Amino acid sequence: MEMTQRDLAGELGVSTNTVARWERNEVEMRHPQMLRLALDAVRHKRGQRKLSADDHIATRSPTHQTAAPESGAGTLFRLAERGATFATRERAEALASGIPEGDVTIDFSGVKAASPSFLDGLIGVLSERTASTALTGLTVEMEQLAGLIVARRGVGGRFRLPAA
Repeated sequence: MEMTQRDLAGELGVSTNTVARWERNEVEMRHPQMLRLALDAVRHKRGQRKLSADDHIATRSPTHQTAAPESGAGTLFRLAERGATFATRERAEALASGIPEGDVTIDFSGVKAASPSFLDGLIGVLSERTASTALTGLTVEMEQLAGLIVARRGVGGRFRLPAA
C-alpha cells in the first residue's frame, strides 16, 4: 500500500513528525496492534485486501525483555529504543525509574552519544534500584566515562562493564 507519512498520520490521528520518528526508531509505538487495525481500515476504504496473519508490520521489540536464562543477565533494557542521544540527568532518572529492580543489562548498542550528566544520573539511580547492572554496547568514550563514574561512586561491585 503506497502512503505518504502525511496520509498515514492523518489516518491514525497523529502528527507527520510522529510517523517519521517511528520510522527512525526514535520513539516507541505504544500500540503497534492499533496500526494493523488502522491499516486494515485504510485498505478496506481503498478496496484492497486486509492484512493477514502472515503479513508483517515492522515494529520494534519491547523495551524490556527477559534475557536468556543461561546468560544470568536478568532484564535487558535496549536504550537505543528510546533515542540515539542522551544528554541530561533528568532524562536518565526518568528512564531508570522505568527499569525493573533486580539484575539488569543496559544495552547501549546504537546509542550515538550519552553525556556525562546522563551517565552519572543513570548509574546513580541504578545503583540504588538494581541488584546488579551490566552496561553493554558502549562506545570506547562512554565506557571510559562510565568506568570513572562507577569508581567515583564506589559502586564497582554492582556494575559490570565490558572487559577492557
